[in-house]
Amino acid sequence: MDTNLLISFLLTKEHDFVVNLIAKHKLTILFSQDLLSEFWEVTQRNKFKKIFQPNRYGKPTSTAFGQEPNDKGTSRVNVCRDPKDNFLLALAKDGKATHLVTGDKDLR
Repeated sequence: MDTNLLISFLLTKEHDFVVNLIAKHKLTILFSQDLLSEFWEVTQRNKFKKIFQPNRYGKPTSTAFGQEPNDKGTSRVNVCRDPKDNFLLALAKDGKATHLVTGDKDLR
């Protein structure tokens, strides 16, 4: 799941459907340190600072998701028009994802 959709998911009140899929082990969301770093950077923008309070939770790391803090995956992908999106394809490849949930037309 890309950062924009992850943030949108966290901001909506109608996310029970996705939570239920996760709880029933029908959906697994893959995380990497790159994704968490991008998430952190986006949540620190002025429009989100009051919603995602860093002093309350601290900076997220992939350790919270059972991965090593410096885990950047093993694959290197260099095919996106926007090079900042390559890590999502590498994460999907390394995690053997069947789907990439994104609103980015370049990644569909």
